[in-house]
Amino acid sequence: MILKIISRVPQPLLVAIILLCGLKFLLSKKYKLKQASPQIKIANAQNLGERKRQEDSFATIVDEDRVLAVLADGMGGLKSGKKASELVTKYFMEQFCRVYNISPINQFLVNTLHNSNQELLAKSRPEKIGTTIVAIIIKNNFLYWVTVGDSHLYLYRDKELTQLNTDHIFGNKLHASYRAGEISRYKMLNHPQKNRLTSYLGMEDLSELDCSKDPVELRKNDRIILCTDGVYDSLSKQELIQILDHNEDVQELAEDIIDKVLIKEKPNQDNATLVVLEKK
Repeated sequence: MILKIISRVPQPLLVAIILLCGLKFLLSKKYKLKQASPQIKIANAQNLGERKRQEDSFATIVDEDRVLAVLADGMGGLKSGKKASELVTKYFMEQFCRVYNISPINQFLVNTLHNSNQELLAKSRPEKIGTTIVAIIIKNNFLYWVTVGDSHLYLYRDKELTQLNTDHIFGNKLHASYRAGEISRYKMLNHPQKNRLTSYLGMEDLSELDCSKDPVELRKNDRIILCTDGVYDSLSKQELIQILDHNEDVQELAEDIIDKVLIKEKPNQDNATLVVLEKK
């Protein structure tokens, strides 16, 4: 059995998730479904930054022919950001291990997203809490994803770094107003609320999300990066590319990115978390 779980969630839950995955494995043996394990290397790194508590959560599971990676950034402006990020991360892990045959994968990710939002709303009332989410599944060398908020999902291929998802921020609406001639370029770039989230888990009406319409077929040496704004707000795209260019080992790469974030000594540095997956 191939089962590897990396997570920043409480130990009792991990035991339950491992049991779920174990049951699924026994079922696969019963029906004699033999599948090759995904050829994916996984690494992660995290730092508290200048914050008093860590509100980012992440998890990865390698299970037979599939990989799940989830990263959530709890909203510090709301109460119990850590509670929110842990809850949705755990929910994705549980559903991934519970569902034997995930198909279609895009629909599974979207359904799990909406269901995790309902769980979050039900368990947080009357408290208002929220979190971003990036969740990906790799199966048969194809990458699927769903995201809400402003955490990033990147593909690094042939020395080019491409963001695969869209940020759900007020700046998008400002840009649309600028293109329509309704506001000036200066106002678009300098609006004090341009980075305000317009969608996040914890909202009653979750109408804005991003998902893979068509999966991305991964090639040898492709790297997938999931990261919170504590990473990309401190390092430019070009700086990230330079680090990616000069690190062959994915764990060293992840740690180097966090080190470079801390070297910046940015005032009020946010929690910084990333997960890196590499196609062998």
